[in-house]
Amino acid sequence: MAMDELEKLFGLYKNAIPDPDASAHFLPGMWSRIESRRPPLLMLKRWARVLVTSAAAAVLLMTFFLIPRYQRLQIDGSTYVDVLAADDLSESEHLAYTQPDDRSASEAPYR
Repeated sequence: MAMDELEKLFGLYKNAIPDPDASAHFLPGMWSRIESRRPPLLMLKRWARVLVTSAAAAVLLMTFFLIPRYQRLQIDGSTYVDVLAADDLSESEHLAYTQPDDRSASEAPYR
């Protein structure tokens, strides 16, 4: 008896709701109606998630590919003091080889 009532209920339900359109434009039309009802803020959130995900992927790619490449580069092992000493030597050599000005005292730049 309960099966007959259930079959009858399903039959009434089927008659009350029409069959969906089975054309090729059914699903795109359905999605356009769904998208039109969504608020614009939801689309902004979706694009923000996509942007954050792509930025995270870019960071991971750079981490795995660029950092090991930079770690393999030969880096000058000089310390800060060594660099300053070398710079000081080059300045003193430069000063030793410069020619004095041929200007006389009367042609001094400051009067």
